[in-house]
Amino acid sequence: MEGTENTQDRHSHAFMSTARIEALADGLFSIAMTLLALNIAVPVIAPPENAAALLPRKLLDLFPAIALYAVSFVVLGIYWVAHHGQFRVIDAADRPFLWINILFMMLIAFVPFSTSLISRYPDVPLAVQTYGLTLILIGGALHLHWWYATTGFRLIPPTTPPEIIRGARNRILLAPAVCAVAIVVAFVSPLASIVMYALLPPFYIAPAALDRFVFRRERRV
Repeated sequence: MEGTENTQDRHSHAFMSTARIEALADGLFSIAMTLLALNIAVPVIAPPENAAALLPRKLLDLFPAIALYAVSFVVLGIYWVAHHGQFRVIDAADRPFLWINILFMMLIAFVPFSTSLISRYPDVPLAVQTYGLTLILIGGALHLHWWYATTGFRLIPPTTPPEIIRGARNRILLAPAVCAVAIVVAFVSPLASIVMYALLPPFYIAPAALDRFVFRRERRV
């Protein structure tokens, strides 16, 4: 009876399509990723100086900024994949869900600024902590996104296995937890904190239980 009530409630309020949410998210992610590259300034060498001699050293000086660009680009890619993966299960939307997505995308759009800040001031704890706080808020918004959609099978099929729902929630929360530790570490060593941020992406690149569940389900269809 409970499953029937959930299904009926779901169909009574979740009448909006997810297509426009995904389209907006795709556009926003592409812009945010592009802005990351634009934050890397081309070295300026005054005319009296020997550009041929100085350019290699100037480019080498940009390596930390380029490395942080790469980390942030992959981080955005991870969140895009996660958002996309959730929508392979989420098949409807309602008004509160739309605003949760707006919150998530607002935080995604802030990543280029936080990346630029940490690139310019990598040895300043506040700059490093701002980057970590941004990732914590994004992870929190993504968790809220999944929690809202899955609670009572509000926006997902009632046949979705509970262990898949629970596993995805736990996986989302790992990054904010690590970033919270990194923020504290930044008071002692901003570099160690940056290393912690850089070590997160490899874990999320590997397929999760949700990915395997979606793949199996779509193959059957």
